[in-house]
Amino acid sequence: MSTTLPSVQDIRCRLESLTRTKLQALSEASGVPFTTLWKIRAGETKNPGIETVRMFFRLLEERTDAVPVQPADGDIKSECAEAAHA
Repeated sequence: MSTTLPSVQDIRCRLESLTRTKLQALSEASGVPFTTLWKIRAGETKNPGIETVRMFFRLLEERTDAVPVQPADGDIKSECAEAAHA
């Protein structure tokens, strides 16, 4: 089974599209601590470990396929939203 992992920017964009509640649910479902997901989302973690990403990426992909990329809470300046409007 081979899964291609996206860039850190792509992962951040997907995490930004989640509300805090959905991010907490992703944390619980994947076993990745909420604070770790939040730091990746906020850009504090510049290069998350591959094993960490593997733990949540499949679930993230399933949950966000139909979600437009935009910041959920307006609390983070979104490069994703800027890229979407370019």
